[in-house]
Amino acid sequence: MKKLLIPLIVLLILLVGCTKTPTNGQDMSGLRIQVSNDFISDGEMGVPVNREISWNSTEVDKYQVMLKEGNETFKIIEETKAKTYALELKEATKYQLKIIALKDDKKVETDTVEFFTEGTFTALEETNIMKSINSKFSSGYVRMPWFLEDKMFFIHTSGGYNLYVIQKNSDESWTSPLKLPSEINEDGKNIISPAVIKNGENYNIYFLKNNESTKYDVYIAEYNFENNKVLSIEKIDSLSSSNEEWDIWVNENEDEVYLTSYGPFSGVDSGNRRSVWKGIKENNNWKVSLNEELNTAYTKTIRNIFKINDNKFIMDDSDIFVVYKTNEVFSAYKIPLNITDKNERESFYMNDKLYFVSSASGAYSIYSVQF
Repeated sequence: MKKLLIPLIVLLILLVGCTKTPTNGQDMSGLRIQVSNDFISDGEMGVPVNREISWNSTEVDKYQVMLKEGNETFKIIEETKAKTYALELKEATKYQLKIIALKDDKKVETDTVEFFTEGTFTALEETNIMKSINSKFSSGYVRMPWFLEDKMFFIHTSGGYNLYVIQKNSDESWTSPLKLPSEINEDGKNIISPAVIKNGENYNIYFLKNNESTKYDVYIAEYNFENNKVLSIEKIDSLSSSNEEWDIWVNENEDEVYLTSYGPFSGVDSGNRRSVWKGIKENNNWKVSLNEELNTAYTKTIRNIFKINDNKFIMDDSDIFVVYKTNEVFSAYKIPLNITDKNERESFYMNDKLYFVSSASGAYSIYSVQF
């Protein structure tokens, strides 16, 4: 009996020691805000804007609802036991909502969510990346950027559509563009739409290469940056239809993709329209289906797609749209960028900034805007 009791006592001690119980005044960082929609259009300004908010918090006495407008400090707008709030915003500006969970008037948990509005997109700048690129090329222009760590992979049209990479220096400048090897940049064949994922010391580069019969098809190459060497390359047949693919987004696990393509895939076509398709990797094969949710929200033809999260995408052709989910339905909203040119495309989202290509300066350049 003693032999049985000792392990049981040890197990009980371990279980008690591993149990997290909220302590007064201690931020347990377990509260998570879920918001039905974090986008606010100008049409909603000046009227109560209801956003369904829920928590996964532990048992507490009440919640403080706090709002921060622009660069102001957070202000308490309500203390409540409820988990919904009708938020009234009168100007298109930047807002943050914070929820603080209180137990015996002590903060035990907190979380913050940021709302973005039309006014978020008025500031615009041409990136300093262009200094490096323009010093390299006397003709052509930049297209289709993909950022990863301290590098940017991109297409340049000097001498055809070829894939290059540049790296950020410690002083925030950028290195001279490096052209990737001929296994990727094959003579006479254009390369477009790189999507790059880190693979140990190397990079897996998904890209599209034009072929005479099927136009653009999807390829993957394993690439070593230090030696500028392609270790392997192959066409991905299950992501390449008999018609034209144009853009690809890939997640970090490389088991989910979004494509813009005419199709068909699995016997389904898009009705002679470039549409969004979603691919899921199962048993090392891609299963591709038409994404009706996104195609219904955005009814124009689609060139480029970038996934921010399950509820928010960036899609573009000659204008850039944010496509967001509200009450389980996706809606598309045109981002009103403060530039005169109406040819904005090839968007990339990183660190709360939207990067895109535009010819506003007379030639294609990369711009950024706070998102």
